[in-house]
Amino acid sequence: MARYADRGHAIPLRKPELIRLLLHRPGCGSPEEEFHFRQLCRLIEAILHFEFHQRLERIKELYTPFDPDTATVYPISGSSGSAYGLATAGFNSRQSSCFQPLAPAATTPTSQMGDSGHGGANEPLSRQSPPHEKLLKELRALLERGNFIRLDRSVLEQAMERPGRWGLNFEVNFDLFETLELYARGDSVEMEKRPARWFGLIPEKEVEVAVYERLLLVVRFHSDADVPPFVDKDCVYIKLFKDVPKDDLEMLIPGTQVRIRPLDSLKIGLPLLLGILTCLWKLVMGAAITFASGIAGMLAWLGLIGAPVSYGVRSYFGYVSTRQKYQLTVTECLFFQNLDNNLGAVTHLIDEAEEQEFRETLLSWFFLWRFAGEQGWTADQLDDRIEEYLEREAHLKVDFEIEDALDKLERYGLAEHDCKGAWRAVPLLTACERLDACWDNYFRYNRTLLDPEKGRAG
Repeated sequence: MARYADRGHAIPLRKPELIRLLLHRPGCGSPEEEFHFRQLCRLIEAILHFEFHQRLERIKELYTPFDPDTATVYPISGSSGSAYGLATAGFNSRQSSCFQPLAPAATTPTSQMGDSGHGGANEPLSRQSPPHEKLLKELRALLERGNFIRLDRSVLEQAMERPGRWGLNFEVNFDLFETLELYARGDSVEMEKRPARWFGLIPEKEVEVAVYERLLLVVRFHSDADVPPFVDKDCVYIKLFKDVPKDDLEMLIPGTQVRIRPLDSLKIGLPLLLGILTCLWKLVMGAAITFASGIAGMLAWLGLIGAPVSYGVRSYFGYVSTRQKYQLTVTECLFFQNLDNNLGAVTHLIDEAEEQEFRETLLSWFFLWRFAGEQGWTADQLDDRIEEYLEREAHLKVDFEIEDALDKLERYGLAEHDCKGAWRAVPLLTACERLDACWDNYFRYNRTLLDPEKGRAG
């Protein structure tokens, strides 16, 4: 089984595109078989959608106390605090008693950006864990399902050391944050045109820019952080971006300041230094002329001194204006790169994770069913065949997440394996029957309709 350090797990194919691809290359044997295959896809899609909807509702309930965009809510008197015990009210949600700290879970991870570890679902919570850790645990699990990877602080610090798309560096004040986490998915390279510079001496050219196709930022400020008054420091801010250059990660972080580069310091300091030296020289050389020429000579002398000082001041304000122009450009680009915010970002992530699970499940079952035969395939063989197929037919270089895919096949009863590790798919109709049984058993009240005695007993 091949492992690729430069490939991600995400499969960027829409569900209809993947189904059409499998139906036509290699395709199904008959129209009847194609019909049942499409029904299989519908069943997988429905089951995953139901399961992820439950996850979404759980995260929504956990996020409500920390959502800056939440509606005003309060718990109904005597309720247990569940999502169905909330009602609208006419006062600010942050003052409601439902926003008491959540009880820590025994398995919630506690690592933040900058900690030595990367965090994970198996890290225990201490009794002093902050109340939003249960929310962060659910978010991390969701991001793992969506094939996002956690970026540690060193990645951000490296981006701070490199000039970005506009030649600027930003300084991040890490002391502002109680929580600062970055997650990325999809490494790619984009071609970007750079305009001519230095009066055409450096011509226009195309350069390669390494980007993250998706990037998620999770932020919560310290209670004593120096932030604008409209920022609620009790909230957790979630921002989702697209096509973010790796060298510009730091510009996404709130509270960053533009760092003056050495070249920019020279642009400011050199004219001022030259002006001061010129003034000193003229001060010494023109002192005698001033006393000899009276008031007219003094005015001329002051004019000569003021010229270089004025030039230095103009240079400084020219740089300030240029920096403001760059900041405006960054703001405009972030406007177009922003995909979603807060609960909308969570909903977006749910949808993407659900699609990833569908692709992994369908691809792994289809290849076992179509090609593995009675002898079956090992996980390594299946992984290699799927990766080769995606690269050949869809021109996608993917590191297929085979372990997770096989876990889902086993959970839904779509495949079986022997003691030697050979996996075999169940037949198409059997797979449909098992998925249908799984769907029917989510709620079992319909059995009372078939057995009146059970209905009366209930």
